Amino acid sequence: MKTPFKILIIAILIGLATQSVQSTSFISGKIYDADFSEPLPSATVVLLSPADSSLLAGVISNYDGEFKISGILPGNYLLEIGFVGFQSLSHPIELSERELNLGVIYLHSQALEIGETLVVAERRRAGSNGVMTTYHVNTRMEKVSATGVDILSLIPGVQIDLMQNLTIQGRQNIKVLVNHVERDLNFLRQLDASRILKVEVNMAPGVGYEAATDGVINVILKERESGWNSHVHVEAPISQKEYYLFPNYGLNVAIGKFNFFTSYDGEFSGFDIEERSRHTASLNGVSRDFSSVQEVVQDYRSHRFHYGFDFYLNERNLFNFYAYTNPFSNEHNGNVVHHLKEDGETLYINEGSKLDYDRNNRSFYSLYYRHSFNSNHEISADATLFRFKGKNHTWFEFDDADDFSNSVNPYQSNYSLKIDHKVALNESLVLRSGFRHVRTEMEDLHNNDFRYRENLTGVYSEISGQYGRFGFGSGIRMEKRQVSEQTVGEYSDIDYFPSFRAGFSFENGHRLEMRYTRLINRPHIYQMNPQLMMHDPLFTTIGNSALKPSFINSYQFEHSFGFGSGFFSSQLFYNRLSNYIGGYTDLNHQGVLEQNFMNLGGVDQFGIQLVAALNVFNRISFSPYFQLYKNVSHPTKNDGRISDMAVETAFSAAVELGKSTSASVMFQYNSPVTTFQNKNWHDALYFITLDQKIGNSLTTGLKTALPLSGNVIYHAHEINGMDFSSSASGNISLSQMPLWFYVRWQFGGGRNINRIGREKENFNNLPSKGF
Repeated sequence: MKTPFKILIIAILIGLATQSVQSTSFISGKIYDADFSEPLPSATVVLLSPADSSLLAGVISNYDGEFKISGILPGNYLLEIGFVGFQSLSHPIELSERELNLGVIYLHSQALEIGETLVVAERRRAGSNGVMTTYHVNTRMEKVSATGVDILSLIPGVQIDLMQNLTIQGRQNIKVLVNHVERDLNFLRQLDASRILKVEVNMAPGVGYEAATDGVINVILKERESGWNSHVHVEAPISQKEYYLFPNYGLNVAIGKFNFFTSYDGEFSGFDIEERSRHTASLNGVSRDFSSVQEVVQDYRSHRFHYGFDFYLNERNLFNFYAYTNPFSNEHNGNVVHHLKEDGETLYINEGSKLDYDRNNRSFYSLYYRHSFNSNHEISADATLFRFKGKNHTWFEFDDADDFSNSVNPYQSNYSLKIDHKVALNESLVLRSGFRHVRTEMEDLHNNDFRYRENLTGVYSEISGQYGRFGFGSGIRMEKRQVSEQTVGEYSDIDYFPSFRAGFSFENGHRLEMRYTRLINRPHIYQMNPQLMMHDPLFTTIGNSALKPSFINSYQFEHSFGFGSGFFSSQLFYNRLSNYIGGYTDLNHQGVLEQNFMNLGGVDQFGIQLVAALNVFNRISFSPYFQLYKNVSHPTKNDGRISDMAVETAFSAAVELGKSTSASVMFQYNSPVTTFQNKNWHDALYFITLDQKIGNSLTTGLKTALPLSGNVIYHAHEINGMDFSSSASGNISLSQMPLWFYVRWQFGGGRNINRIGREKENFNNLPSKGF
C-alpha cells in the first residue's frame, strides 16, 4: 500500500518542478460600458489560437469588470471579448513579458437593423455579485422620475408609501448612501433623477456597518457635466380636498479647490382623516364597549435645508463639511366623539375637540476627512453631532366630561466619531477594519423621571476575497455599551456580531450565494420614556426605560441569473428575533387597557422571496417583487405560540409612450400579520404618474395616488387578550381622482465637479403619526 502513495508523491513533485521550469505569463484588464463608463460584470473573455481559432483559455469578468487569464506561454494570440447586447471585440495580442495589462477595454451597445427599424439592444437591468444586487437605471425609468425617490420606487422590493417612508423587503432600518456616502431619503428627494446611473441594494450588510443596519441602498451618480448646476422642482395640487407636495431645489458651485453646495426639500401634506377605535372588556361580570371617532385634518409641514462644502487639498487628501437643519410639525386637529356602553346600555356619548401643538427641530453637523495612500489603501474619519428637540402637546376638551391632555418634550443628542481603514492585501484579498464611538443622551424635558445616557463603542474587522468564480467575505464586530438611567441605574454589556457570505458564479450566468448576519434593534426614546400617554379614557401607553435590545440572526440562500436584458432572483430565508420589542396590553383593575413596551419574546420568520427586473417589448421596464413567509411568535409570558402566513407583494412599471412622453405605475400590498398580541395591516397602495419632457431642461407631469378609492385604510391593528379586545384604524378620505401637478427645471454650466464621497451618521428614530 505504501508504494502507490510514494509514486503519487514523486509524480506531484515532478509536476511541480516541471511547472516551475516553464515560464508562464498572464493577461489582465478591465471591461467597461462605453456609454456609461461603468464596469461590465460577467463579460466573456477568450484566448484563441491565431492559426485555427481554437480555444486556448477563457474567463468571465468579475463584478468590477476585471479579468485575468493565467498560465499562458509567451507568443501571439487572438483575444475576443463579448457581452449580451454589446458589440463583440476581437484583437490580436503579443505576449512577450510575464504580465500584459490591457487596461480599460470599452464595449459599445449593439444596434440591430430589422427592416426599416433600428433596434438598440438594452443592457441587463440588474445583476448580483453576492454582496449586493445592482439595478441599472434606463431611459424609461429616468423619464418617469423627477427625483431620486421616484427612481427608488421603481426598484423591486423597495416600498415607499404615500408619505415616502422607506422599507425594503419588509425591513425599515435602511441606510441610504449616495456614491458610498451616507445620506437619507430627504437627500434623495431633492436629487435629480437624471443624475442617477444605478442603484445597489445590499440586504445582508457586513460588519462594516452598525449592527442595527437592516439593509443598505447605495445610489451611484453619473459624472457631473458642469461645474455649476442647479434645479428647481415645484408641485401644486389640482384637487382642493387634499394636498401632498414635495418641492425642492439644489445648487452646486465650484471655486478653485472648493465645491460649495446647498439644497432644500419640503414636505407638505393635508388630508381629512377619520381615526376609529373600539375597546371591549369584561370585568367583575360587567361587559364594557367603548368606541371613539376622531374626525381630524392632518397638517404636516417640514423644511429641510442642506449646506456644506468639499475641499480638495490634493489628490490624496479630501475634506468635507455637511450639515442640515430641519424644523417640522405634524398636527391633527378636529372633533372627537366617545361612546361608552355597559351590558348593552349607553352610559354616555361625549362630544368634544382635539387640538395638537407639535413643534420639532432636527439638526446635524459632520466633518469628514479621507486620505488615500494609493488606489488600494485608504483611511477615513468622520466626526458628527445630531440634535433633536420637540414639544408635543395634545388636548382633548369635552362639553360634558373631564378634559385630558398628553405632553412630552423629547430631547436627544448624539456625538459620534468613526474611523475606517481599507487595504488590498493582494490582487484577491481586501481587509477592512474600523472603530466607532457614539455618546447618546435622551431625556423628556417635561418629565424629570427620564434621563438616559449611553456610550457605545464598536470595533470591526472584515476580510473579503474573489478567487475566479468563487467569492467570500467574513468578519466580526464587537460593540460595548455603557448605560446610565435614573430608574434602572448603571449597567454595561458587550455583544458580538459575526457575518459570513460565500458564493459561486457559473459560466452560464447563474450564481448561488449563502449569507449569515447578526443584527441588533435598540429601543428609541418614545419606547423608553416612562411618561403615561392617554389615547382615550380606556386606553393608555407607557414607555419602559429597562428595555433591552432585540437581536436578529438572519440566514439567506439565494439563486440569481440574468437572461437577455432581464434579471431574476429567488431566495430562501430564515430570521430569528430574540427580545422582540413591542407593546403588551393588559386590563387593569379599573377596566382600563394599559399598553407597556416590553421585551415580548422570540419571533421566527421563514419563507421565500422572488425578485425580477425585466424589459418588455423594448417599451416597458417591469419590476415585480413577492415574499411569502410564516411568522411565529414565542411569548415569554406563556408556553403558547402565535403563527400565521404573510404575503408582501409589489410591482412597478415604467412605460415609454412616445419620444418625450412616459408613464409609471406602482403597486404595494402587505397582508395582515400577527406578532404576539398585535395584528397589523393596511390597504393596498398604488400610484400613477404621467410625464412630458419639454426640451432638454424642462419636465412637467401629473401624479395621482389611490385614484377611484375614495377612502383608504392607511393603518389598522387588532389586539386580543383573555378578557378584552381592542381595534383601531386610520381612514383617509380622498377625492375620486386626487391629482398633483409638477414642473422641474434643470440648468448649469462650467467645468466638471466631482463631489467627495463621505458618510453621514443618522440618528432619526421617531414614531409614526398620522398618514
